[in-house]
Amino acid sequence: PLNIVIVGATRGIGRALARRLAARGDRLHLLGRDMDELSRCAADLQARMPGPHGVTFSPCDLERSDTFAAALTTASDALGGFDTVVVTAGMFAVQQQLEDDLAFTERLLTVNFANTVVFCEHARR
Repeated sequence: PLNIVIVGATRGIGRALARRLAARGDRLHLLGRDMDELSRCAADLQARMPGPHGVTFSPCDLERSDTFAAALTTASDALGGFDTVVVTAGMFAVQQQLEDDLAFTERLLTVNFANTVVFCEHARR
């Protein structure tokens, strides 16, 4: 089994992937903004795991790069180190919203690209 940190496991593709990883017995640590949603997701994933490993979680906000180092340290401590990091989280919008609200567009691009790269660099270290 792998020790995997996942950002974005509470919805969509991230949720589907986390379910598959849990079912095969990988140890998971979830990162995200909504602690209640992370708790519910962790419980769901724990129920799908074949072994005794717990699913852990902690706060991390891709919009706030100051949360990255602490989140990854917590994840590493919880898992005893990690092999893999998966990022499926991000901001989404329709074309019209991006065209109408340039401040939002800049925010989305910062989160989805610049901050995601910075997060991955923290994880790499």
